[in-house]
Amino acid sequence: MRALLAAALTAALAGAASAAPLFSDNFNTANGGTPAVPWNGNPNWNVSGGTVDLIGSGPGGTAFNFLPGNGLYVDLVGTGTPPGQLSTTQTFGPGTYQVTFSLAGSNTSSTAPETVTVSLGNWSTTIAGIPFNQPFTTYTFLATTTTTGSLSFQNSGPSDNIGALLDNVTVSTVPEPISLVLFGSLVVGGIVAVRRRMAKA
Repeated sequence: MRALLAAALTAALAGAASAAPLFSDNFNTANGGTPAVPWNGNPNWNVSGGTVDLIGSGPGGTAFNFLPGNGLYVDLVGTGTPPGQLSTTQTFGPGTYQVTFSLAGSNTSSTAPETVTVSLGNWSTTIAGIPFNQPFTTYTFLATTTTTGSLSFQNSGPSDNIGALLDNVTVSTVPEPISLVLFGSLVVGGIVAVRRRMAKA
C-alpha cells in the first residue's frame, strides 16, 4: 500500500513539475505543408527586416531538403538580403518561460559557422559558432522577461542565402516551487483521507 501511494505521489508531482506548453510549432503544416522560397510567415510567425525560407519536405512538395526526415523547417537566411527576423505572432507577458528549439548548421557547401540570437521580451541569448555540418540539436533555456514581447530568432552573418536551420519551437510555462509544495501537500492530504476511509470500512 505504501509503495502504491508513494508511486502515485511521485507521478502526481512529476506531472505538476512538467512545463505546460503555451506555443509549439514544427513548421510541418506551414504554407499548407509546401516549401516556400522565400517564406513570408503565417498566423504563427512574422518575418521582418529581410527574408527566410521554408524548406525541407512536406505533403505539398520538397525543396532544399538538406536534412531529410525532419519535415519542413526554416532557413534563417532566406533568398534575399538581409537575413530576416522570425518572430512569433503570439506575445508573452512578464515571467519566466522554458524555451526549446532545434538548430542545425546550414548543411550546405558553405563551411562558415552561423550565429543566432534568440529573444523573448527583453531576454536574449546568442548561440555562436554553429558548425555548418551540425545536425538538428535541441537547445533549452529558461527565459525571464520583465516586458511583454514575442519570441524571435535572428541569424547574423553574411547575406549569402545560407543560414542556420530552425525547427521544433516550444514555449512553456515554468511552475513556481511554492506551487509544487502546496500541490504536494494537497496530494498527501488526499492520500491520508483515503487511508482513513479504508480503515473505517
